Amino acid sequence: MNKKEIKQILSIDEKADGIIYGALNNKIVALPFNTCKINRNVAVIGDPGTGKTRSYVLPNILQLAKHKKSLIINDPKGELYTKLKNKLINEKYEVKIFNLLSTKNSHRWNPLSEVKDELSAESFSQAIIDNTISIVSKGDKFGEKEEQNLLKALTLYVIHESPKGKRTPKEIYTLLANKDVKEIDRLFSALPSNHPAKQPYKLFSQSADNVRSGMIIELGTRLQVFQSQSFQALTETNDIDLTAPAKKPCAYFCITPDMPSPATFSFLSRLFITCVYKNIFNYANKNGRCSNEVYFMLDEFHNMASIPEFASYMTNYEDKGIYFNIMIQNTMQLQDMGNILNLCDSKLFLSPHSKNTIDYISNSLNKPLDIDKLNNSNNNILLIRDEKPIILKKYLYID
Repeated sequence: MNKKEIKQILSIDEKADGIIYGALNNKIVALPFNTCKINRNVAVIGDPGTGKTRSYVLPNILQLAKHKKSLIINDPKGELYTKLKNKLINEKYEVKIFNLLSTKNSHRWNPLSEVKDELSAESFSQAIIDNTISIVSKGDKFGEKEEQNLLKALTLYVIHESPKGKRTPKEIYTLLANKDVKEIDRLFSALPSNHPAKQPYKLFSQSADNVRSGMIIELGTRLQVFQSQSFQALTETNDIDLTAPAKKPCAYFCITPDMPSPATFSFLSRLFITCVYKNIFNYANKNGRCSNEVYFMLDEFHNMASIPEFASYMTNYEDKGIYFNIMIQNTMQLQDMGNILNLCDSKLFLSPHSKNTIDYISNSLNKPLDIDKLNNSNNNILLIRDEKPIILKKYLYID
C-alpha cells in the first residue's frame, strides 16, 4: 500500500492516537481508536529477539494507558509489571498482580468464588481437568470425565456445605487427601436428593469401588499444588475484583513462567484469564457495553494454558468494548491457528523465520516473501484484512 492508501485506514502522524503498528518516514502508523473499518484484534508474530515486547507490547500499553483503557496482561517473568507498575499508578490505574512465580508478592484470588451454580462448577472442573497432567487416565476420555464428575461434585459440596471462609480449593484437596471412597460415599449419601452435588456424584459412583479409589487418588494428584501453604494462601480469598476493569482504568498482570507451563501454573493462569474475560463480558452484556474499554495484551500467548473457548471469546467481543492482542513466535503455536488469526483483522509480522509463518505470509501476498530484504532493513510486514501489505519500521520503546 502507498501512503495515500494507508491513510484511508490508519493514521500517520508524529503523535499516535490508537494502536501503534510501527513507523513510516519517521512518523507513527496507528489504528485509530474510533475506527469502524476493521476490528482492533491484533496478532503479533515474531521469533525471540525480533522486538515483540519493545516494538509492540510496551509502546501500546503506554499508549492505552494515556487513554485510560483497562489492561489484562499476560506477563512472563514479571518484567512488564516491574517496568510499568509505577507509571500506571501515576496514571491513576488500579494495578493488581496475580503472581504464580512468587505467590508472596501476589494479590490473592479464590477461583471457587467464581462458582455460583452447576454451570460454573462445570466450567471450573473442566478447566482443571483440561490443564493438569493425568497419570492414570493418560488421555482416556472416559476416565477424565469420571474425574471431572467427582471434581464437580466436590466443588458443589464445598460451595454449599462449607462455612463461607472455607470455600476454597484447599477444602476440595483436603477432602480428597483425608477420606477414602467409602467415607466420601457417606458424605454424599447424607445430602438431600435435590442437592446440586448429588447428580455429578451419582454419575461418578456408577464405577466400581477400585476404579473410584484410583480416581480419587488421581484427582488428588492433579490438585496437589494445594498441598503448598503458599498456594493455599494465594487462593484463600479475593483481593482482585474481576469486573472492575469494565468499569474503570485497571491493569491486571498475570505473571507466569517464561517456559511451557507446568500443571501448577497452567490451570491457574487459564482460570484467571478465563474468569476475568467472563466477568467483563457479563458486565458488558448486562450494560450493553463496557463502561471502560478493556484490552487483553497476551504476551507469549503460546506459553499460556490452552483455552478452547478463546476463538469464541474473540467472536463475541463485538460492540462490547473488549479487544485482544496476542503475541506468538510463529503461526504453528496456535492450536486453532486459522480461527484465531482470522479473527484478527491486523497481523504484524516481525522478521519471520519459520516455514509455516513464511508460507502463511506468502499465501496472503500471492507471491514469495523476500526474507533477506525484510530482515536486513529491520522492517515489519503488516497485513490488514482485504488490503495490500504494508512495510513498516519498528517503533521501539525507549526508557
